[in-house]
Amino acid sequence: MRTFAYASCGLLWAQCAFSATVVVNPNASDAYQDLASAAAALSAGDTLWLAPESGPYREVLHIRASGTEARPIIIEGNGNEITGFEPLVFVEGRCFPSVAYPFVLRHQGQRVMESEAHGFSHGIRYDAKQGRLELLPGISPEGWEISTRDFVLRIQDASYQQYRDLVVSGSLNDGINLHGEGRGLSFTGLTACQNLDEGFSSHGSIQCSIRESLFYENDNGLLNGFQTDTTLEQVVVRDNLGIGLAFNGEATVQASQVELWGNGLVQLLLRAQVQLTFDEVTVYKNHHETRAWKTYNETARWSHPKTLDIGSIELEADELAIVDACCP
Repeated sequence: MRTFAYASCGLLWAQCAFSATVVVNPNASDAYQDLASAAAALSAGDTLWLAPESGPYREVLHIRASGTEARPIIIEGNGNEITGFEPLVFVEGRCFPSVAYPFVLRHQGQRVMESEAHGFSHGIRYDAKQGRLELLPGISPEGWEISTRDFVLRIQDASYQQYRDLVVSGSLNDGINLHGEGRGLSFTGLTACQNLDEGFSSHGSIQCSIRESLFYENDNGLLNGFQTDTTLEQVVVRDNLGIGLAFNGEATVQASQVELWGNGLVQLLLRAQVQLTFDEVTVYKNHHETRAWKTYNETARWSHPKTLDIGSIELEADELAIVDACCP
């Protein structure tokens, strides 16, 4: 469904700018049924509106159109989840996943952690030779999901898109992946969780802001690099399996009211080329003495947990507070 409005601009009708609200609701016959078709209908000034409680959306959101500074494209998530997870169906306690290992498993909304020594938790094991998942005796087959998509939210060479109140989960790679050139990209009320690589990762020349957001149970919470410019405000990065928050390359970051804790290997990683402005950034000490969970990609071979990995970068007490406790 598309509803239209026009801006009263004091000019002739033909010169006024139209905008549309593009509604997605699989439960309503007069709305778009999926994200892909709705995203293809968007142009500058439009709003993509996901009906409350209409998800989860088990597909990729990739909006190719750009907005403008005056007329951004707005994505109103209304708390819906966009996910790479698909339900698992067990027959006599067994199933054969459609995707190759490694993958993320989720049970009743919680990531199933994996250790080097003991494999998956939650009463499930993976037989690599058979490509088979098996439930241990007494474990319910209900509520199991597996990651199936490489990305969940993609931005490629697009600008002036505003994302609000979304949950992004279950990717085989980055939950939110930004590439190429882009400006005026903003995320408010975002939750990125349970992705096999980063919850949020930007590369290339991307300028974005992230506010009032949470990153947890990803391999890494947030990792931006190259010539990216990132603003963080009121952000929590916790309980990711590898790195919490990281910036490298020639990245620029402005961070205020950011909290980091419970991440498995490193709470905060910075490389020397990074230009940063920190204010009220709080890091809780890493309480892990050895690797707690199995991770992949950037941290697959890391073995010694630490609180900070910032090289020669010097941070003052008013820029970065280190708290002796393991979590708030």
